[in-house]
This record gives sequence, structure tokens and C-alpha cells, in this order.
Amino acid sequence: MPRPHDPPTGNRTPLWMHRATQLTRSGRIREATALIQRSLGRSSAQATAPPTGSPRSASGRPRSGSNVRQPSADTPRRVQATVIHTERTSDPGPTRVETRSPASDRSTSTIEDTVTTPAGSRRYRLEVPSATATGLIVMLHGCTQDADDFSTGTRMHTLAAGHGMLVAYPEQTNDANPSRCWNWFRAQDQLRGRGEPSIIAELVRTVVADHAIDPDRIFVAGMSAGGAMALVLAAVYPDLFAAVGAHSGLPYRSAHDLSSALQAMKGGGTPSRAARPVPTIVFHGDADRTVHPRNAEHAVAHATAHTSRPLVSVHERTDGGRVSTRRVHHAPDGRVLAEAWTVHGLGHAWSGGDPGGSHTDPKGPHASAEMLRFFADQPGRN
Repeated sequence: MPRPHDPPTGNRTPLWMHRATQLTRSGRIREATALIQRSLGRSSAQATAPPTGSPRSASGRPRSGSNVRQPSADTPRRVQATVIHTERTSDPGPTRVETRSPASDRSTSTIEDTVTTPAGSRRYRLEVPSATATGLIVMLHGCTQDADDFSTGTRMHTLAAGHGMLVAYPEQTNDANPSRCWNWFRAQDQLRGRGEPSIIAELVRTVVADHAIDPDRIFVAGMSAGGAMALVLAAVYPDLFAAVGAHSGLPYRSAHDLSSALQAMKGGGTPSRAARPVPTIVFHGDADRTVHPRNAEHAVAHATAHTSRPLVSVHERTDGGRVSTRRVHHAPDGRVLAEAWTVHGLGHAWSGGDPGGSHTDPKGPHASAEMLRFFADQPGRN
């Protein structure tokens, strides 16, 4: 997501976002896009060290947002803990590199390949455990990120290997979006068999065919723009994905162009209802000034819209110095429809992430582990 170039206070909307909205509404799209790019550039140049800046990668590239912030005075009051009863290219061929994760003694094979469809081509990185694996998680990065950055920050493949799951990290291109954001907000990219959803769906079909993946163990998750695209994919391909995870994302069809995307990021979107929602887990920081936390509420409402009276259990816990509130929404028959984590004091960053990646905060609950646990707990759909 676009980020403010000055540290915001309270719930104030960044000035650049107001200006970008005005330019868009007046039809000056190129100027609006240029403004967003300048804001991103300033933020990266000024970000040098946490908590007031962002760490640099090992290669010296500025990271785009550590977002380690203290809770602001207007942080919403925490809820006390209670429980209610309750087509791929073959020239060149894929490259395979044996790697070993520093966080595990479990070896994995890294496959780098490209998937091509009438809608376009995207590179992706696929992490394959050395042991037998029959599940797949697709991980979609946020703006300004790439597959390597996102895999470093989330370490999802390190954890998923122990659960018998492959992890695919697709990569957005600069040609498709100058900030490498997935285009979740464009109407043409919110349809089954069209645009970016069709590219990612073909990636899944390719991996499934090559690795004998269980169709009941295919999941998708993402951060920010990637989280929003994950929710798009879950809405238009509910037959493909068994569950979805979104961190700091926005719900399906909460925007249809750049102007409405900026409004949705401020919490003003009006998402559509999916015909067949899939189990959903969301993470969001209540100090996020880039994507309003209200979007997490909309995503949960989307996932529970077809149940008249879901039961909700509320739990509070502390991890690494951050308190979080977890709400689990159950259907009357006991099925989990949605799980929502509000991480208090967290900005626009992956909770519990590795500081070697951008948009991460090492404090708080480990979003990767909790999403993986949620995915692994899903029953078969047959």
C-alpha cells in the first residue's frame, strides 16, 4: 500500500493521500500516481533505523516499513478476555536450487518459474520441502516488495514445511504496477477468469499438477495489497482455495479504481458480498495509518454474511510485548467462519515477522504461525 512520508499521529490521514484523492477526482491520474511514487521514495530514503525509520536489506536496499510504533493515545480500548460457549512457460525451464533455511534443519528445494496466461505472465518462487508435501499456500506480497523480501519477512515456508505444505511466492511486475502492488482495486482484476486472479489461479493449477497437491489443502494469504488480492481470489475462486488469510488488507470489491481505493484505505469502502465465502483469518494493527483497521471488520463481515447468528469467542493474549485480541466467529454447527486478530499498537507491518524483511514488526503474535495453524485446522470440503 502507499505509505505516508511523514510519521502520522492519531487517526489523521496523511496529507499526500488527501492530495492524491483530489488529483484523481479531477481526472489527473498521472499526477496522482507520481505523487504516490514520490511519497514512497521519500519514505524509503528517510527510513534508516527503527523505530523512526526502516531497516535496510543485506544488499543495502532500503526497506519500506518496520512500523515499530508505540501505542497512540487514541488506540481503541482492548476487549477483556471472555469466551462465549459455545499456462506456464517452458523456455527457459524452471531453475531449482537446493537451500537450507537458517531457522530450521529441514532442507527445501527452491523452484523459480514463470506462469503465462492470456492475461499476462508472472514469475514465482516455489519452496518445496524435502519431505512429502500435499498442501499449498500462495503468499502475495505487498507494495514495493518482491518474492524474496516477502519470504524473508514472513518465513512462511520455513514453518509450512513441517506441515507438509509447499509455499508459492508470486511476484508482481513494475509494468503491471509501478509500485509492484497487486491491482486488487481495479474492476478488471476482481473477476474470475480475468486479470491477475486468473494468472494466480493458473499458477495454482500448475503446481497442483506438478506436485500432486490435495485440492482440499490449497490456501492463499497476503499482506496489504497482497492481502486484498488474496481476498479477491477467495471470493472469485472459492472452489480452488480452502481458506484465506489477509494481513493489513482490504475486503473484496471495496474499491473499483484508484480514487475509491484511497477511500477504502481510509476505512470508507463498501465491500460486496461473495456468493460462497471461505474460512477467513485476518490480522490488523490498530495503529495502522495506511490501511484503516475497519477494513478487517469488513473482511470478517464478508466471511460471516451467510450466517444469521454466528457465535463469537473473544480471547486476549500478550506476545513479545504486544497485546492482541482474537475473535473467533463460529457457525451454529461449530464450524469456524472467521478469525480476526487485532494487534494493539501495531502499524502497517506483518506481526511477528523477521526484521530482515520489509513491512515487519518482530513483536506480537506470529501471524505466519497462526495463519498456518488456521489453514491446517480446516476440514476437507468433500
